[in-house]
Amino acid sequence: HELSLMLEKVAAQPGQRILDFGCGTGVLSLPVAAQVGATGEVVAVEGSKMSADEMPRGLRDEPNVRLISLDGDRIDFPSGSVDTVFTLASLHHVADKVALCREFYRLLRPGGRLIIGDVADHTTVQRFFDDHIPAHCSTGHDYRFLDRMDLETICEFSGIELQEWGVHSVPWVCEDEAAAGRYLRMSFDMNCSAEDCLDRAKRYLGY
Repeated sequence: HELSLMLEKVAAQPGQRILDFGCGTGVLSLPVAAQVGATGEVVAVEGSKMSADEMPRGLRDEPNVRLISLDGDRIDFPSGSVDTVFTLASLHHVADKVALCREFYRLLRPGGRLIIGDVADHTTVQRFFDDHIPAHCSTGHDYRFLDRMDLETICEFSGIELQEWGVHSVPWVCEDEAAAGRYLRMSFDMNCSAEDCLDRAKRYLGY
């Protein structure tokens, strides 16, 4: 599961300050907040136009979570003040990835880490996204996935040293076919049926 893998890679420690870019509903911010404890802090940044006041109450009520909205490519937070930055399933939506990664570099303390989890280019999941999602996502789905060469270039121009790249298998586990179809339709805000979503997923992803 991608959430478990991301938590493992972040490896949050008590007292750390960790930034979650593209925090969404807080599915990762909240467990990381528990790991850093009362002496640490999670800086939860939503990359969409959602304001801090619109973020879920579970995030707003957490005492060691600070909510920040993105202003262009700028994250309103002091330089050199974050131990780890992580982002899951958000970077592919960012048009200027170099500018954002420069911002991550600015925020990180010396020796700090940036962890990116996303769909890799030239994979079956990428082909599923390219075929099915743009045609049926009711809100549109503007994105560009990365391969290793892309990431090396982004790192070179943003000051970040690439230490690890990998493509991992992180299956989605659903109760049955009907639940899998509903999950796909809901997750990508699709205007087609759950059955059609599952049919396309079978074709590209298998199960």
